[in-house]
Amino acid sequence: MPITAFDLIADRSELITTSMNTPILNALALMHRHDYSQLPIVDQSKRQVGIVTAERILRTQRNLGASLEKLYVQHAATNAATVSPDDRL
Repeated sequence: MPITAFDLIADRSELITTSMNTPILNALALMHRHDYSQLPIVDQSKRQVGIVTAERILRTQRNLGASLEKLYVQHAATNAATVSPDDRL
């Protein structure tokens, strides 16, 4: 039986997400607390609109020359591929 995307998340609790207007430090704290290197970005309807990664945050900070305290998720957001629960891995 093939493994599906749903099989990867079936035993997990609620999905941890962030929004575009979340301060970067808050997103980093969520990543650290849950041992994630990335978070899906969702809109008010809980529809995925992108992704933010720890690597992208560091690159954004370096490129903008801004302190983390002044950055928001929207500054480091990138597009993300999506799959349906039935998609085979």
